[in-house]
Amino acid sequence: MEDADRWQTVLIDSDGGYGLLGVVEGRAAGPVAAWLADQPAAWRARVRAVTLDLSTVYKSAARAAFPDALLAADPFHVAQLANRAVGDVRRRVTQQLRGRRGRAGDPGYQIKRLLVRGPATLSPEARKKILTTLADVGGDAGFALGAAWRAKNLLLDLLALSPASRSSTRSSTACPTQPPKRSTA
Repeated sequence: MEDADRWQTVLIDSDGGYGLLGVVEGRAAGPVAAWLADQPAAWRARVRAVTLDLSTVYKSAARAAFPDALLAADPFHVAQLANRAVGDVRRRVTQQLRGRRGRAGDPGYQIKRLLVRGPATLSPEARKKILTTLADVGGDAGFALGAAWRAKNLLLDLLALSPASRSSTRSSTACPTQPPKRSTA
C-alpha cells in the first residue's frame, strides 16, 4: 500500500451543524478537487469560508473550488506550527551556546516539554521553572527562547478567542455551509 493511500481527507461543515460532508481517499489535490468539483455549483457558490490544515495541496484545491471564499488555517495546525517554532529556537540556542545538540542536563532541554504546553495548563511551579531556566540561560539566548515561548502563548490566547477553536471538530478541509443536495436521478 502506498503511503498516500493510508490517508483520508475529511470534509466537514464546521459552522452549520451538518457534520461530515465527504471523505476522499488520500491527500492529493486531484481527488479533493474532483470531489469538490462534483458538488452542485449552487452549493459551492454558498461557501464563504474554508478552514484547512497548512497543506498547499488543500489550499490549491479550495482556492480552485471556492475562488471567492476566505481561506483560514485551522487552530490546531497553527498551534502545532507555533510549538514547532519554539522547539526550533530551543535547538538553535542550544547549538549556539554549546556547539552541539541538547542533552538531558542542559537547561533548555529540561524544560522542552513545558515550553510546548498551553499557558492555561501550566502549574505555577512549571511556569516558575520555565522563567527561572530562561533567566539562567540569560543573554541573547535566553531572550530568544523566552520571546519564542511568549509569542507562542500569545498566539494560543488569540486562537482561544476563535469560535472554531472552541469546537470539538477538527478537519483537513471544512466548508461552513449546508451539505450539497444530491439528486436521486
